[in-house]
Amino acid sequence: MTGTRARLGRYALYQLWDYVFERGLLTLLLAAMTLGPQLFILRNIHGAAWGATENGAALARGTLAELALPLAAVAVIFAVNGISSQDRQKGYFRLLFSKPVGVGAYYAQDFVVRFLGVSALLAIVLVVFSLSSGAPFLAGFLGYTALVYVLLGGIGFLLSALVPAIVPFDGLALALVWVSSSMLLQLRRAYPERIPEELALVLPPVDKLDAARDAFIGGAGALPPGHLWWAIGYGLGCFVLGLLVLGRRELAR
Repeated sequence: MTGTRARLGRYALYQLWDYVFERGLLTLLLAAMTLGPQLFILRNIHGAAWGATENGAALARGTLAELALPLAAVAVIFAVNGISSQDRQKGYFRLLFSKPVGVGAYYAQDFVVRFLGVSALLAIVLVVFSLSSGAPFLAGFLGYTALVYVLLGGIGFLLSALVPAIVPFDGLALALVWVSSSMLLQLRRAYPERIPEELALVLPPVDKLDAARDAFIGGAGALPPGHLWWAIGYGLGCFVLGLLVLGRRELAR
């Protein structure tokens, strides 16, 4: 057992290296391309250290709230895309599991490592945003990112476990699930008499992410506990289902 844990620990370094250089650097680049123009425009309009004033801090909070879901969702989709399906597609599983390491333990650790990577990279983005604007460091952004990772990342983990080895783009499937669920839940709110209530119980509660963004970043007050725990429970449930699938499926197929 001790040897298995030590081997998993060594794999964690490989997993972190893989995330940083295959996904993390691109995530940072996209974050810079998203926030950079906003910072440039706001600096030109309001001057240096524009976020240090009371109005500037509110403006900084609003700017981050507006961009929070795109930044967090893209980072999460990049992180979990191919988390297990890529190893099956490229045959890496033969090397990874030639030693006595459990499939579920390996991918559960990889899921956690990628979460830490996403959190660290977005923390860097927040530090740069704070230093460039003079605004306070908004730690709530990282709490919101964690919620997005649990929900969307858990769904992506399950999709990656389910897709055939010949399908490498389960991140695209995750994006489609996110967008289609958002549209269907909006239709459910607009036409409650036409769309059954059971649909809202089956679909991923991605509509809760808007309320969570306002609570964590926008200063709109506490998020209703039911919303928070439903989103967390749904994501963790998908993660556990993904582990069960990986434990039962034949990786060679």
